[in-house]
Amino acid sequence: MSDMQAAKIQPHTLPSTESGHVWSWMILLAGGISLGTAPILVKGMPLSPESSAFFRVLLSAPFFMVLALWSNPRPRREASLKTTAPLYLYLLAAVFFAADLLAMHVAIKAINTSIATLFTNAAPLFIAIYGLLGLTDRPDARFGRALPLALAGLFLLVGIAAFDPTAPLWGYLVGLAAGGFYAAYLVAVRALKSHDAGSAGIMVSVTIGSTIILSPLLLVPDFTVPQEAMVWLQVMALVIFGQVLGQGLVTVALRHLPVASSSVVLMIQPVFVAAVSWPILGEFLGGWQLIGMLLVLIAMWIVVDPLAARRQRRAG
Repeated sequence: MSDMQAAKIQPHTLPSTESGHVWSWMILLAGGISLGTAPILVKGMPLSPESSAFFRVLLSAPFFMVLALWSNPRPRREASLKTTAPLYLYLLAAVFFAADLLAMHVAIKAINTSIATLFTNAAPLFIAIYGLLGLTDRPDARFGRALPLALAGLFLLVGIAAFDPTAPLWGYLVGLAAGGFYAAYLVAVRALKSHDAGSAGIMVSVTIGSTIILSPLLLVPDFTVPQEAMVWLQVMALVIFGQVLGQGLVTVALRHLPVASSSVVLMIQPVFVAAVSWPILGEFLGGWQLIGMLLVLIAMWIVVDPLAARRQRRAG
């Protein structure tokens, strides 16, 4: 428990300058948008969720290994091996990430794409619970003000489609489970960061570990291997944007940001999916859903509040 408790954010761990703080949020936002491409790609693939989830982590491993070698020259790489992060934290991160990935892909295939993305991004609810249990940093005042707005906006994004009787109930439950797994993954990553674990090293271990954990999916009857070049292009787009860039940027940003507030900003994913699925998947947005998008953006502004540091300096 002490290692998870070590993941609590202390004031001195945040960037020392206002510009550095804003850049951390910008990196997180870019990572969230990049991750938002994944549901669209998964929905459009002629592959089972088991297949797309497995190839997503398998093919991303070489990218992260090259990134780790490139970003860490030999002396620094040897020093990074002396990290104080315990092995079980790496294992937990891999387990939670693999569980989130598989559950998310299953939910996306089973129900409406925007709704599935909403439920799989319910991490803020679970982050708050984990914080109250002492497993990560406790939600602050800004998080408490932003969360109701964000949840109200996301509910409007879903609209009456959430009550569609034709969609299986288990699909919604799997989507919510994915949100819980992703929240646990964020907490594990923050704990690793508190032990000075490198971003590239975390992603290499998580990706390789997830590939091993998901390898039994090869025995599932519905598992399929892409047979056409266009399908392979879709898989590679999922790997590059939905995995390498998306998870990589989020991992980098979490070094300087509190988990609770970061999880709210990552709600940009269902907003992005709702907007993009309109022209691509034919899932149209109504007026209430557009208002919902605005509420989510306002909530993210409350959480980030890039002018807070300037106001504090003036007050001081």
